[in-house]
Amino acid sequence: MIQLESNNECVDLHIDVEYQQTRLHFESIKLKHLEAVYTNLDSQPIVRSKFGDGKVRTLTQTTDKVKDLSGKYRVIDKQCKPKGANPYSALIVTDADIDTFLGMTQFFEQGDPPGTAGIGRLNITDSWSHLPQEIVKTYAGEKNPEYKTYKGLGTAETCTMLQYAKFLKDRKYKICGHDLEAVVATARIDNPGSWRSNAKAGMKCYGITSNPNYGPEPRYQLRKEIP
Repeated sequence: MIQLESNNECVDLHIDVEYQQTRLHFESIKLKHLEAVYTNLDSQPIVRSKFGDGKVRTLTQTTDKVKDLSGKYRVIDKQCKPKGANPYSALIVTDADIDTFLGMTQFFEQGDPPGTAGIGRLNITDSWSHLPQEIVKTYAGEKNPEYKTYKGLGTAETCTMLQYAKFLKDRKYKICGHDLEAVVATARIDNPGSWRSNAKAGMKCYGITSNPNYGPEPRYQLRKEIP
């Protein structure tokens, strides 16, 4: 279920889905989520090792990021929607059954090619289905016994963002002045947990590239048309 309340001041977004008998809750990021994002994601070398430039973030950097992402929901841009504030930014993901922070999923204005939204995500290691062998060697300690064993969380997140894209398109929301036509993502080839979860959700690989801002590692480019 998707609940999007949009007015001339801000967007309040909530999405509830169920997968493998677990209820997941997505909500638009707010400043109250800063500590969870920094402690569980941005300060963790394991979590960030194959995301973006692979570097951890300082508390100041995370603070600036969360302020920016939460502020996007308050930006009014008449080109990007029928009315009200901006529906494109980041969402916090929690296990609604045990009120546990799991990660952050981004749904953002890609801009190029026109009519596309980009998605990306960071999840806590306790929610990963498998830890890559090179990470297992440096992973300190066992999985937290308070957490469930998760499988397919990344696929559930991608499926949810694709459903959200369809929701926006059906309601005539624009993205950078264009009709929302597709969702795209990139994932390092040596990060199978990322690209496989997107592929399982129905995204197709259409190319391989690298980003000079993030290093020489090749990345799959994935895309899913929104009917």
